[in-house]
Amino acid sequence: MKKLLLFTFVITFFTNPAFAKDNLKYFMVLGKLKPEIAKTLVQNPADPTESAKKSIESIPGARLIDYYLEAGTAQNVAIIALPDTGYASALVYQRMSTGALIDIQVREIIPAAKFKAVMELAKTLK
Repeated sequence: MKKLLLFTFVITFFTNPAFAKDNLKYFMVLGKLKPEIAKTLVQNPADPTESAKKSIESIPGARLIDYYLEAGTAQNVAIIALPDTGYASALVYQRMSTGALIDIQVREIIPAAKFKAVMELAKTLK
């Protein structure tokens, strides 16, 4: 199930040409909620998208592209755009320091519209 969900996110992202028209770097952020946070969310149900957007977009130049909650794992899944990889690294430590998330992972993803250029570069490498 987890692989199918990941595949769906990546395909959705790669087939959207709007994401390839800028110089931002794109990342998939996976972060598992701590049990105490999950309990709070159960006690106070709400759509967490606005909160996630506010949090991500507090980073200079960042955008929340889409946000999901993975069924069965209490894991957040976000597709975000950042000015550079340094922000992605900083994001991991900042989010871990809040204590709300555990096992956070940030993976850089490449829009399909940019993939051809990457493969052209790959051809030149020896």
